[in-house]
Amino acid sequence: MVPWCHINAALAGLCLLSGCGRHEPKIEPSAPKVQTDPVTATLPAVDAPLDREALILEARRAASNAALGTSDAERQREIDGKPFELRLRFGCPGIDSDSKSRGWMFDEASRKFSLHIEPEIVRSTPVIQSLGALDYESVEGFWIRRPWLLQTGCPTPVTRHSTPSAQPVPETDKNPSLRPTSPKLGIAQFFTDADARTHRRDNRGYAATKVMAGDAKPSEAGYDLVIAGRLRRLPNGAVVTCVTYDPDTAPDCVISVNIDNVAIDDPTSGERIANWSQG
Repeated sequence: MVPWCHINAALAGLCLLSGCGRHEPKIEPSAPKVQTDPVTATLPAVDAPLDREALILEARRAASNAALGTSDAERQREIDGKPFELRLRFGCPGIDSDSKSRGWMFDEASRKFSLHIEPEIVRSTPVIQSLGALDYESVEGFWIRRPWLLQTGCPTPVTRHSTPSAQPVPETDKNPSLRPTSPKLGIAQFFTDADARTHRRDNRGYAATKVMAGDAKPSEAGYDLVIAGRLRRLPNGAVVTCVTYDPDTAPDCVISVNIDNVAIDDPTSGERIANWSQG
């Protein structure tokens, strides 16, 4: 007879070989892999350039504060350094095509077309003198004509109706100098002795000439003088500085800037006729 101890040992060996009494590990289904997008760098927000409307509204706000004697130092700090692109329409047919400082000429025979822009704001300009021009070696800029127009364009010519013989002709029609003067708004770069002279025009104007092909003619919508750069605070802390004269007269204001580029565009075709980099 085989001893029980031998039988138990044999059974134990069989269990080891056959796996009896052994619990298989429970395999959990693996979680599906989540596809992640690669991490992308966050780009800083870029300010859109202030246009004509935005600049004029900033000037109106500054003029109001100046007339009321209210400080707007915080707002001036906020707009300091902001980019701008200002369009000034000129050469509107029948309105200001003969302007001496901004205008164009076209020779039908030679097909030669020329544009010219002359500086309008300099160190000796009265409003600049009122701002303390002695602090600057040079000032170069332009007037924003018709500052009541928020958009760039040619104003509609005024049609004068004939005055009945029994009615007197208005004095303002007989003598335009009697018409009320509108406040002046300018945009200019102020140069100190510490500023690079290479950025100055030294009162030189801008001129461009081209020969028009075929039956092409000058734009009937005038042309745009395009000035681009960044707003710049003056030592007095203001980007827009205004001069008040009396309580019933709107202040004259000048926007201080760094001019990076000056160009002339045809607003009808979108063609850039000429370009000058100031940087």
